[in-house]
Amino acid sequence: MSASYRVMLLLLVLDGRILQGLAPQSLSAFTGVDGMHLFLLMFMTPFILVMLLWVPHVLRGGDEGRLRVFKRAGRVHVRLTDEMSPLAVGTIAVGGASFVAVFVLAVVMALPPSLLAAVLAWVAVIATGVICATRQHAKLAALDPDLILDERNRLLSLPAGDNRRKRLSVPWSKVKSVFLDKRTHEFSDEGTMTLATSWCPTLEISMKPNETLAQWSDEHKAALLVKWLEGKLTPRGGPG
Repeated sequence: MSASYRVMLLLLVLDGRILQGLAPQSLSAFTGVDGMHLFLLMFMTPFILVMLLWVPHVLRGGDEGRLRVFKRAGRVHVRLTDEMSPLAVGTIAVGGASFVAVFVLAVVMALPPSLLAAVLAWVAVIATGVICATRQHAKLAALDPDLILDERNRLLSLPAGDNRRKRLSVPWSKVKSVFLDKRTHEFSDEGTMTLATSWCPTLEISMKPNETLAQWSDEHKAALLVKWLEGKLTPRGGPG
């Protein structure tokens, strides 16, 4: 389980405990809190979450941010899929559910909402985020899409894909070069044949077939991966 996913679950659990404390039977412990307060908080939630998603993207920046590089268990991971993280999916789900809940409370049930209605709406919003994050986590675990660099043992772990049915471990000393392969293919678009281009960061491996890491339509992103990986593997051909 990734650190970001654990943080997401922790925040949602804490929110759940807070909402539990706001249950009608515990109202005496929260004098002055009513359904309208929770409604206004829910109204602001989508805007707050947009900022929370935007700030890490800006702070991360650089090539590693564009390539979605992160560390886990002492190894460097590069996510080779465009699938979002469980934290991002859960956050977006909470924002979307908050928007829908605000509409239901304001239009269907009329303002001001009762405390019970607001609490139940918050429970539904949080449950939506947890469910969506959990499903995304399971989906990524099944895909296992990360390129993994074990810097201590100088090993690359390539995810299944291209012509690989399972993960492939490659010693750094066997990597002769990293290059960008341009591939074109035709596909039918409403009866019209269209030419598409894929940019494929590829490993040239000593005494082995070349191994394609990914096939992306974004040339700049593919070139960034080649440049970044070259920097990580330098010097190549050294002792493993």
